[in-house]
Amino acid sequence: MVFYVLAKLPEIQEKVREEIYEVVGDKDDVSYEDLTKLHYLSQVIQETLRMYPPTARTNRTCTEEIIIGGIQFKPQFTFSVPVYVIHYDERYYPEPEKFDPDRFLPDEKSKRDPLTYLPFGYGPRNCIGMRFADLEMRMAVVHLIKRFNFTPANDAPDLPVKINTSSLTRTEQVLYVNAEKI
Repeated sequence: MVFYVLAKLPEIQEKVREEIYEVVGDKDDVSYEDLTKLHYLSQVIQETLRMYPPTARTNRTCTEEIIIGGIQFKPQFTFSVPVYVIHYDERYYPEPEKFDPDRFLPDEKSKRDPLTYLPFGYGPRNCIGMRFADLEMRMAVVHLIKRFNFTPANDAPDLPVKINTSSLTRTEQVLYVNAEKI
């Protein structure tokens, strides 16, 4: 999804490319330290995951009785956390259908409750592969953006792309981008 977003928003693609060349330069061996310095790329990935989280909801089961906000939850009670709905809530993300990587600037992130961004869940039950997935996404973007310019294919739908949120999120139609070697 990141490459589709970058294809549709060439000014953001160029800003990502500039940051990559500034941090990584022409070298092919990209280190972990290099990846940690790509702050704007991280913001782009986070905003993509906000708009298009891997799953629309996550379920949790109470292990003990607890009262939250005056509501009593008994052991074995299962409830759903509506990830997609939270990510599009205007209280946390003004103009939620607009792609805005600046939402994930450190100052902006600090203004929000961490439970308003849940692409990989939260707490001790979050996705075990979260850090690895982030590393893979950054590495893939670095290597491909250095070599290709991405543009939307013919008849590419505008952002935000409509997604099916019945379970794991997926786009309602197949998305294509053109990759032109730089």
